Amino acid sequence: MSSLRRALEGNPADVILRLHLAQMLLASGDAAGAITEASTALGADPNNQQALHVLMSAAKALTTPPEVPSVSTARSSELPSTTGSSSFDWERAEHEIGSAVPPFVQAEQIPVTTIGDASGRYDDLAALMNGKKRR
Repeated sequence: MSSLRRALEGNPADVILRLHLAQMLLASGDAAGAITEASTALGADPNNQQALHVLMSAAKALTTPPEVPSVSTARSSELPSTTGSSSFDWERAEHEIGSAVPPFVQAEQIPVTTIGDASGRYDDLAALMNGKKRR
């Protein structure tokens, strides 16, 4: 790519070289660079279909999220082992730590309030509402 850039420095109006650079940038994952080069080529030749194609492909690459392989398509060698052959000894770690970290909330700490007779509260609310209407 550096040789293409040097060639373009010597001849910046060469649309074919610029499009080749744009295609190489797109193929290497530099969609933003490909857009820049394809746009420059379109500025020099507005009807160039190849430049339009590269520009659209680069724009699509920028707006499409990268594909993440699903668990079903991943090879079994890429998946974490579930056979228990892990090198980390969880039982030993649990024994070493013990109950150093208490639970967030103890059952005895949860306050319990009773509502009792709520009818008086509704009467008070009704009186307040009636008082507002009179004003």
